Amino acid sequence: MNYEIGRREGQKREGEIYLRNFKTGDPEEVLGRVKAPTLIMWGMSNPTVMHLEANFMSLWLTGAPSLVIKYPKVGHYLYMEIPDQVAADVAAFLDGNKDVDLRVTQRVPVASAN
Repeated sequence: MNYEIGRREGQKREGEIYLRNFKTGDPEEVLGRVKAPTLIMWGMSNPTVMHLEANFMSLWLTGAPSLVIKYPKVGHYLYMEIPDQVAADVAAFLDGNKDVDLRVTQRVPVASAN
């Protein structure tokens, strides 16, 4: 489905416009403002974005408790590849059954070399 969407007529031009206007901002600053508990789900076989990005996202969530769940042998579209597992993990997270696993990054000042 995603392959077909990417190949539809006019997609190249739409994609160029989207990418020209796409601004990520500063992910560390943006994620640092999040306050809500956050579930980060990542496929370990994601060819688009390496799974270690999930760790960075979690570390940048300094104002919110977060949980990273990584799925081996799953790619970029984990909700399509393992929908039952994803749904079960989301339900457990929303029900509070993963609360004991939530972590918050604590930033500490770095001492200067002087």
